[in-house]
Amino acid sequence: MSALNLFKQTIISSGLLLISAAASAAPIDTLFSTGMSHTGAVLTADSVDPHYEIVDFATEFMNPEFMNLGFTMPGYIPSVPITPLVTDAYENELPNDSKSGWITGSSGDGNPMVTYQTIFDLTGFDLDSVELTLEIAVDDHLLSVIINTLPTENLILDSTANLSTPLRLHNVTIDSGFIEGRNRLLFITERSDGPAGLRVEAMGSDDRVAVPEPGVIALLACGLLGLAINRRFKAW
Repeated sequence: MSALNLFKQTIISSGLLLISAAASAAPIDTLFSTGMSHTGAVLTADSVDPHYEIVDFATEFMNPEFMNLGFTMPGYIPSVPITPLVTDAYENELPNDSKSGWITGSSGDGNPMVTYQTIFDLTGFDLDSVELTLEIAVDDHLLSVIINTLPTENLILDSTANLSTPLRLHNVTIDSGFIEGRNRLLFITERSDGPAGLRVEAMGSDDRVAVPEPGVIALLACGLLGLAINRRFKAW
C-alpha cells in the first residue's frame, strides 16, 4: 500500500470516528420502564416494581417545598408511598413483553385518582439536550403526565371509550422541565372501577453533540500532517 493511500485511509477512518463520537447519545440509565428489575429483566406477576410508587397527588402538590423547589431536597420522602405490583391482568389485550409490563395499585383510600411516580437522576447531563420518549397505556384514564412541577401532556387516554379498540401504547415526548440531580416523573390516572393499571415504556437520552476524544483528533491531525508531507516530497 502506498504512503498516499495509507494517509487517505487514515483521514477517512478518523473522520468516521469523529462522526460516530459526535452522534453518540448518553442514555439515562436511572430511568426504567414499568415492570422491570434493576438489571432490566422482566418481572413476573405479583412482583414489587422497585422503580415506581403510588403517591398522594393532592398532598404532594400542596407541599410548598415541592412547589417552589421541585424535587431537590436531600432525603425528601413522598407522603404515604404505596408500592405497585406487576400484573398480568391485561394479557389478552396488551400483554407484558421484554420492554415493559403493567403495574397496578390504588391510593388506599378509595380515591379514583391514582398517581404513579418514578425518580431518575440527571446529574452530569446537559438539561437542554435531554429527551424522554414514553410509550404509555393506562386503565382507565390518563389525566396528565408531569415532569417535576410542569404538566407535559393534558390529555385523556380512555381505554373504555371504544370497547372495540384494545388497549394500546400512546407516545409522549418530554424535552423540557428538567432539573439538575434527581427528577420526578408523575402519571396522574383515574379509574372508573376495579384496580388501576399503568404501563410505561420509558427511554431517555442526552442528545447533545459529543466532544470527540483527544485521541481521535490527534489521529486526524497526524493523517493530515502526513498527507501534507507526502505532497511536499512529491513536489520535490
